Amino acid sequence: MIPPALATVALALVLAGGCRDGCNRVNDPAATVKGRLALLPEPVRVVVSIDADKLRASPAAAKLAALGKQDPAGDRELEELTRRTGFDPLKQLDSILVGFPDDARQKGELALVLRAQHLDQTRLVSYVRDQLQKKGDDLVGTSLGRFTLWSSRAQPDIAGFFIDERTFVLGAGG
Repeated sequence: MIPPALATVALALVLAGGCRDGCNRVNDPAATVKGRLALLPEPVRVVVSIDADKLRASPAAAKLAALGKQDPAGDRELEELTRRTGFDPLKQLDSILVGFPDDARQKGELALVLRAQHLDQTRLVSYVRDQLQKKGDDLVGTSLGRFTLWSSRAQPDIAGFFIDERTFVLGAGG
């Protein structure tokens, strides 16, 4: 399960980045059919790829920073995420790849591949578990070979797993 603060940052990056350099342009060699795109399920038809370094260097970064200052609660949540997990998405996020099938709205389906400089699985899982428990839910891990699939007890159709210390994959609705 992706932390709420991280989901907000991811959504803001996707919305702000859009197709700035052209939707058909692939700047990241890992975002190819043999790279991270291979992690997306077959029915994906719409793909959005965000290069966080380019976004941080763009004029959109100042707009996002200004939006963040308008939400003190969100700012505190992001600070807490960083303090507890060692992950600052505003500084350490490398890329976000999001894919949707044609009928994504009908079933709430999406796939997300998040790459960062370092993701401490133990600390992130602990943080998400604590956040869910505050809401009366819990984080459930299911072993699948060398991976652990993480989902909330209340929403098992949203699940994610860490491929390595740099890559987290999330799927919903499938």
